Amino acid sequence: MGKTPMEIALEKLPTPFYLLNTDEFSRRFARTAAWAGGGFHLCYAMKSNPFLVKEAAAMAERVEVCSFGEYKICMAAGVAPEKLLISGVVKKKEELDEILNTCGERCCYTAESPSQFRQLAEFAAGHPEQRIRVFPRLTSGNQFGMDEENILELLRGSRPANLIPAGIHFFSGTRKRKPEQLEREFSHLDAFLERAEQAAGQKIPELEYGPGITCAYFEEERQLREEDFFDALKRAANAMRWKGAVTLEMGRCFSGTCGEYAVRVVDTKQSEGTSWCLVDGGMHQLQYDGQMRGMMHPFLYRIAADSATGTAADSECYTNDGKSADRTGAGKAAAVPEPEISGKNEGNRLWTVCGSLCTTNDIICSRVILGNVQPGDILVFENTGAYSMMEGMALFLSHELPAIAAWSEKDGLKILRERTETWPMNL
Repeated sequence: MGKTPMEIALEKLPTPFYLLNTDEFSRRFARTAAWAGGGFHLCYAMKSNPFLVKEAAAMAERVEVCSFGEYKICMAAGVAPEKLLISGVVKKKEELDEILNTCGERCCYTAESPSQFRQLAEFAAGHPEQRIRVFPRLTSGNQFGMDEENILELLRGSRPANLIPAGIHFFSGTRKRKPEQLEREFSHLDAFLERAEQAAGQKIPELEYGPGITCAYFEEERQLREEDFFDALKRAANAMRWKGAVTLEMGRCFSGTCGEYAVRVVDTKQSEGTSWCLVDGGMHQLQYDGQMRGMMHPFLYRIAADSATGTAADSECYTNDGKSADRTGAGKAAAVPEPEISGKNEGNRLWTVCGSLCTTNDIICSRVILGNVQPGDILVFENTGAYSMMEGMALFLSHELPAIAAWSEKDGLKILRERTETWPMNL
């Protein structure tokens, strides 16, 4: 039996590090497209994982860019401007001017405010040979986008003929729990799109919609079925009076399952009835949306330092709810004996896994059964392909930025980012 991608990475990289399986990313993208059933266009929200943008651009019809830095990444990665939706609640004038002067009509653009709409209009007026496509963003009650009346007023008002209202952009939040939420939003958007067409005096050809579909991060979410959300989307789209193209803008739904985060156990101890497992990573590098002081139980496995083979398949992790995670997150029932601190039941001890930060908040997960965990063992946290490596407090306490590697059957292991010390940034 050959080595797993994680074993190969462990031979080359010091912990902590992230490993992205680009084959899994491609499989997940294809599976999501199958769930969508061909009735929707697909847009990759690159903020979920910019390291995958080149692969995503080859599969998605569009890539959402939310900052000037993300735009620069796309340019450096060779992503065609025709693929880009330039989004973001704050667009600095000089940065948007650079994008417009470089890419112009090849990109399309959101307008989060009347001033952004006016800046696009000014560029269009000065470049009548270009068709500038704008997607006014409809707010869901937060700081993003504009309310209905603001958008309708902009569409009714005078604007250059080459500033084209190409669609409406809408996103109300992530990690939705009930498919019915999507159907309610489509019903509301249906009515608004009809009003928008009347105000614009023309067809609004597209809805750019962020459904907020999640992937299962925790044992408690093992029954989540993403395909139920796509079934709801198809019902909702078919019921709309407005007829046009619908683009689904998603991040974690595509990239969530393709990442792993590896840490090494550096110390174990017991105090006041709790068994503590201390690792060389922490909450500054591992972010699960919905996690709070380790109360939820992410999918993870242990590779024993003294394992004969060292393969992940040899290890299994049971959580305190009596379930164990297989590599797909499907899980299976298990009879878990009453845990003890020590003695004959040592292998079923409940551990609380903590990181290296000097804060009591740095609890990665609590009350998980890891077996006879020892310093030198590796803990691998699954489903970390979306946001996890981007949202932590990377510079806190001047710890290192972990290396990031990608693996595929075709290319093997590739280092995307070397381990980087952060202390010079805080000097």
